[in-house]
Amino acid sequence: MAYLLAVDLLPSFLTNHDVAALFALCPGVLRSGLVINAQGRSVGSAVIEVSASGDAQRIIQAMDGVEIAGTAIRVSRLEGPPQEHSLGK
Repeated sequence: MAYLLAVDLLPSFLTNHDVAALFALCPGVLRSGLVINAQGRSVGSAVIEVSASGDAQRIIQAMDGVEIAGTAIRVSRLEGPPQEHSLGK
């Protein structure tokens, strides 16, 4: 079973590659993707898919509040079925 994390307050200039690099050293990350609006621009949020509940908790503890471009990002668990949430590859 995969677990999904929401990452909010990301700078809008970050790319999918940047988000993947940001979480690359975190345990259990399967994939990540920016949330994109109808105009094809980032809305400042991303979804991270993690393989285990314990890894998800460790990522939240390590990454929640990390400052990027002067703003502390927020990392939390997403509730609901995975198909409800947009996730790039």
